[in-house]
Amino acid sequence: LMEEKQLNSDIKNAVHVSSTGEEMMPYASEATPLEDSLGQFSQSEILTTQQRDAIQNDLMQLQQKMAIIEAALKKGSQNDDPEGWSLEREEADFKREQIETRKAQSIIRKRQLLIGRQNMSLVASGLNQSELKLVRKFAKKTQSTWDNKITEKTTHVIMKTDEDLVCERTLKYFTGVAAQKWILSYQWIIHSFEAGRVLKEEDFEVRGDVINGRNHQGPKRARESPVGKLFQGLEICCYGPFTDMLPEQLEWIVELCGASVVKELHLFTNATNSTAVIVVQPDAWTEESICQEFPLQCSIAVVSCEWVLDSVSCYQCQPFNDYTIPQVLSSMSE
Repeated sequence: LMEEKQLNSDIKNAVHVSSTGEEMMPYASEATPLEDSLGQFSQSEILTTQQRDAIQNDLMQLQQKMAIIEAALKKGSQNDDPEGWSLEREEADFKREQIETRKAQSIIRKRQLLIGRQNMSLVASGLNQSELKLVRKFAKKTQSTWDNKITEKTTHVIMKTDEDLVCERTLKYFTGVAAQKWILSYQWIIHSFEAGRVLKEEDFEVRGDVINGRNHQGPKRARESPVGKLFQGLEICCYGPFTDMLPEQLEWIVELCGASVVKELHLFTNATNSTAVIVVQPDAWTEESICQEFPLQCSIAVVSCEWVLDSVSCYQCQPFNDYTIPQVLSSMSE
């Protein structure tokens, strides 16, 4: 009540109301010669527009304060609160409403995450157990599927990367690039959870690897290329053994890239519209005599398996000359 009296006093001191209801500025008790000469003009008629606006603003602010206090007093009387409805209590209610609003927004974001994308199928590579757990949780939240191996239904391969989106090369990485899937950093999972929605894949696509360079953009080039064009027109025989993967796995990779897989050396078609390639891993050989089993046609390119891996990683067919096996060529020419 004391606040109400004080505000009423402020209002009276701020403005004077004439008998016609017009707002008037307080003025000095002693009239100047100029004021005497004006005579019949009321003081409100010589107020500038700026002064009127200032008075109206002051009055509006005071009226707003009065309305708040009146509402608070009314609320306090309804609740039989002997101390009245304090401003501190009103502020506490406001903060509580803000908290509830943030909670509601959080729930909405989580719901958006659930419906953010559809028909995603995730595979991960190079992650530890806690990171894999978060990827599986992401799959559950987005109503996606999760698998330990790449299949035709796989849409995203999640890789462990550094801050520049550079990853180690793994079998799943090669297969994912060859199959033209999204190859994304694990940071995509983390930031999507933080944002409460599935973020754009383009911002987290792997840019390079630790062998072929940090920014070759192979995964993006693969994803945007026509299906099966990298090794189109090639007949490839993966002549094992191989230490890092099975011959069948390497065959699947080259087949995904458009090559025709030849199981035995004598099955090359020698077609004029195709190029024959033999892929080997010399350091995996157990007998030197293996070289003698190659056909003697010098027209067949014999390259290391690194030619396949580098070509797939960058999604650019590398020149044979950089990967030719000299020992094999020497044996073939004898």
